[in-house]
Formats: sequence, C-alpha cells, structure tokens
Amino acid sequence: MEKLSAGDYAAWAGIIIALFAALLALGNFGQLFEPVSPETVRINQLYQFIYVSGSAVGAIFLGSLIWMSIKFRERG
Repeated sequence: MEKLSAGDYAAWAGIIIALFAALLALGNFGQLFEPVSPETVRINQLYQFIYVSGSAVGAIFLGSLIWMSIKFRERG
C-alpha cells in the first residue's frame, strides 16, 4: 500500500478549498434575495446555513473524487 505524503494531503485540501470557494461564489454565498420582512430574514438565514453546509459537504465529496481520480489513475 502506498503511503501518502504531506504534498498529497496539501493537494487534496487545496482542491477541496478551491471547490468550496467556487461553490460559494457561484451561489452568491446563499444570498438569493433581499429580505424585506422578519419572516424572509429568518428564511434567508436558514437558507444560507443550508447552502453553506451543503457546499461544504459537496466540496469534500467532489474534491475527494477529483483527487482520487488523479492520484490513483492507471499509468501506462
């Protein structure tokens, strides 16, 4: 079994952080509308929490998938 180096972990973390930042930027950090009432302010806060949390999970999953497909690809 191949041991992972510190550079491997750094590349993996870099991919995840880049994907997380891209997902947040593409989704306007979960801010879809300008709240005008107290109810919409609360709804917007909940939506932002769900969006950021989902982006974090998605970035970890996609980042790991991308990193593994590059790191452990079959070499000819």
